[in-house]
Amino acid sequence: MSRVAIPRHHRDRAHSAARCALVLMACLTTSTASAGPPTRRGQCKHTTIREIGHRLYEGYGGPAMEDSGSMVNMADGGHQVSYDTLPAVHASRVGDPVLVCVAEVERGCPRGSTGYAYRTTNRRTGQSWAMGGSTKACA
Repeated sequence: MSRVAIPRHHRDRAHSAARCALVLMACLTTSTASAGPPTRRGQCKHTTIREIGHRLYEGYGGPAMEDSGSMVNMADGGHQVSYDTLPAVHASRVGDPVLVCVAEVERGCPRGSTGYAYRTTNRRTGQSWAMGGSTKACA
């Protein structure tokens, strides 16, 4: 079987079109920190960590209750909290770049519950965690 030679300018054009399609797809599935937290299942966005802590503290401004779970706030206004103390969260640092993805969106949530379940990856450490936007369960 013989091969057909494709002129270089056609190969370059096809490669350029494929590259544009990949960039467009990446732009549609991720967004920047200024747009707020992601809100649709499967949507991801890059942001940074603004605050890391525990779920509960002893009084206003008191010491952390270390067995109470983990909490992390993002620069885009996103908030994640868990009853479990997650080592990946506490190995992170303020300012670390993260990729936050919506894993699940629950319906029928009580007041004060977001219904969002997130999967977050710290791009500095490579570690990931799964946390909700609140600790209140949805029906």
